[in-house]
Amino acid sequence: MKNLLHTILLGALMLGCPAAVFAEELFDGPESEVAVPTLTIENKSVCVCGANGEVLNIYNLAGVKVASYRIDSAEKTIALNLPKGSYIFKIGSIARKVSIRG
Repeated sequence: MKNLLHTILLGALMLGCPAAVFAEELFDGPESEVAVPTLTIENKSVCVCGANGEVLNIYNLAGVKVASYRIDSAEKTIALNLPKGSYIFKIGSIARKVSIRG
């Protein structure tokens, strides 16, 4: 009786595995690359690439929004008129801490 129970359990486990693999293959969607915006900061300007139609928000470390810029091209350079200090630049889901020096 014990051997019969083990055989049934083993058979059920073996039958369940291919179904799990098939289900994973069935629901595995096509791979697509998502463009991630890039921020490059030099002196008192920022170059934003790959964020056409997004908004660049700049916050001070207290969380207060100090500037906002609409990105209307594939590559945009923005001259920053910010006093020296530390800021958080946020565009889409990307956030970056930046220090502006003199």
